Amino acid sequence: MFVLSSLSSAVLSAALPLTASLAPVVNTNTVAPTPLIVSPSFLAAQDFDTNTGGNFSYDYVEGGISLGEAVGTEIGFSHEVEGPWIAIGRFLYLTDDESGVDIDFFGLSGGVGYVHNLQTGLDLVGRAELEWGYVDASGNGVDDNDDEFGARVRGGARFAAMEDLEVFGNAGFRTIFDSDFVADFGAVYRLESNWSALGRVDIDDDTQFLLGVRYGF
Repeated sequence: MFVLSSLSSAVLSAALPLTASLAPVVNTNTVAPTPLIVSPSFLAAQDFDTNTGGNFSYDYVEGGISLGEAVGTEIGFSHEVEGPWIAIGRFLYLTDDESGVDIDFFGLSGGVGYVHNLQTGLDLVGRAELEWGYVDASGNGVDDNDDEFGARVRGGARFAAMEDLEVFGNAGFRTIFDSDFVADFGAVYRLESNWSALGRVDIDDDTQFLLGVRYGF
């Protein structure tokens, strides 16, 4: 019995160092993982995620009243075609009275756009369009009209500023009725799932303000 007890003690004494060496080392200085903070702009971008690879929907129609030196109306559309490519178009009617001469302008444009997602909540968009414009002037001894074809090229960005608020801006060049620099900037505020309020400032020969709505589909 004494021999067995002595042998057991010896085996136990030999096993303890080995067991200690095999035990996992616990690092008491381990830092707990930092929780992920999701910003409102990220949430908005996820709501707008589409097949273009960007953050926003490019399937919509919009329209509104154009106010400024001239007044009128505008209707536009955008549609995702394939990958980063979109189709765009616009109809514009403006009327003005200068020294008793009534001036009416009709404009049609259509073309393509290319969407590049720069980061979450920010898309870069390039657009190229063909344009047709018709001007009719009559009254006070004047009776004249003219029409012209041209092109418009623009580049800009869409940014998810808040969960339901998008801001955008574009700058470019047009060739119709005397070549000129063009720019626009504005905001879209989502009212519900498909409907949004739209406000935009257009800078061309004159400055116009568009107030309207957008319907996404």
